[in-house]
Amino acid sequence: MSTDLAVLAQAIAGQDMTGLRDELLREAQRRSLLDFIRHFWSLLEPGREFVEGWHIEALCEHLEATVDGRITRLLINVPPGAAKSLIVSVFFPAWLWGPKERPDHRFLTFAYSETLTIRDLRRCRTIIGSAEYQRLWGHIVQVNPKIDSSERFDTLSMGWRIASSVTGMATGERGDYLLIDDPHSIQSADSQLVRETALQWWNEVIPTRVNDPVKSVFIVIMQRVHSDDISGAILANPDGWVHLCIPMRYDPDRHCTTEIGWEDPRTEDGELYWDARFPEVTVAREERTMGPFAVASQFQQIPSPRGGGIIKSEWWRLWDQPAFPDFNFIVASCDLANSGADIARNSYNAMTIWGAFMRGDRLNFMLKFAWRGRATTHETTQEIGALCREHKVDHLLIEDKASGAHVASEIVRIFGRRDWRTLTIIPKGDKVGRLRSTDAIFAEGLIWAPDREFADMVIEEVSTFPKARHDDLTDTVSQAIRFLRDNGQALLREEVEFEDQERKRYRGVRKPLYNV
Repeated sequence: MSTDLAVLAQAIAGQDMTGLRDELLREAQRRSLLDFIRHFWSLLEPGREFVEGWHIEALCEHLEATVDGRITRLLINVPPGAAKSLIVSVFFPAWLWGPKERPDHRFLTFAYSETLTIRDLRRCRTIIGSAEYQRLWGHIVQVNPKIDSSERFDTLSMGWRIASSVTGMATGERGDYLLIDDPHSIQSADSQLVRETALQWWNEVIPTRVNDPVKSVFIVIMQRVHSDDISGAILANPDGWVHLCIPMRYDPDRHCTTEIGWEDPRTEDGELYWDARFPEVTVAREERTMGPFAVASQFQQIPSPRGGGIIKSEWWRLWDQPAFPDFNFIVASCDLANSGADIARNSYNAMTIWGAFMRGDRLNFMLKFAWRGRATTHETTQEIGALCREHKVDHLLIEDKASGAHVASEIVRIFGRRDWRTLTIIPKGDKVGRLRSTDAIFAEGLIWAPDREFADMVIEEVSTFPKARHDDLTDTVSQAIRFLRDNGQALLREEVEFEDQERKRYRGVRKPLYNV
């Protein structure tokens, strides 16, 4: 209906019916944020045509639901280039103030850089100050000339819009709407310190910046950059949040529906979300350039490629028997929190236990058990020792970090050397390189896991590394398999064949003692 009104208003433009035309435009824009955007698009983008898309309708529908109270917590994950900042951070506040007649509402806006929020503030100010907006909505919205800067402008109705950044505005003003638009930069997404600073700001500062804890609205719109980004924090505790997720390519396993009755209209696996702007040839070229991790995070809104990253989840073979096979030997691998700093970063003490067994003519390796937890050095020592006894471990590997060396010596002191051999392992190279050095063993199908919760925990973390929230279990996995490789037990098929050839070459063919 609102679109019909807008079309009718355009049809009578130029005739001596200006008052009727303006009233039709006003009514269309009151009813529809999308009609408001269509009308004012050329004001901000005079050289770029407005390209329709169902995802734009979805964004508008969910933003409108925040106005009538159906949504107060909205998380939006969309690919780059979706016009998200223009829609959410520029057009939406101007629409709420004017067509929805709420010029007293107060907006606090945040991004990873204040430059971005200032840019969008000035764009919004351009719309409101335009002759067309003032002609249609100037009787409702007027900017206070005394408070009109690049970082803030107020309305004469005591509303305002303030531009800030992540980690900014620790104290001060509060808002009816908090708009967080791209709280993480792509460049710093892998920095644990930067992410933790942003998460601390999100958890400790942002909740106190609202006027009404019940009615005020939080809107977070971003592309995913890491499993431990602000979206990840929200999804880990999603109570009260509506999650609108639109990946570049449709994934039927992650079909999105929301609480207001919306659902992704696509049905074909891999179908693009905005073919008019991002056709197949363009997207395929970008995917080749970006690589699997960037594509998974920024395009698909899941910070791990489908099936996993370095180690794909499908490479783990499922052991579906009720009992484990007979093991030739058992290896336990530990990664321990290094210091108080590790504990402050929520690092775990972690341990995986592996059983080696023959399958055909080769050794295979079973994830027999996994554990992780946070405890004192004494408690950790006792836990590791008890698990080694319970699982009849032959070799205990402990990464030779500060607390690792101490725990290893304590284990030897308390439990002795009779039941298992305790070895400290000096890690070589970085975490990514160490895991990559094991991928061929996984790819050849030598690694097994039972259908148990502890195995799911390990597989999930390993498959999302290096974008995972934690990497402690992953470190134990790479340490164990590298140890088995270095000691000649985890061999690739060609290595086994080469060893057979070498044995035959040097041993020769045995001749019978007597003529037959």
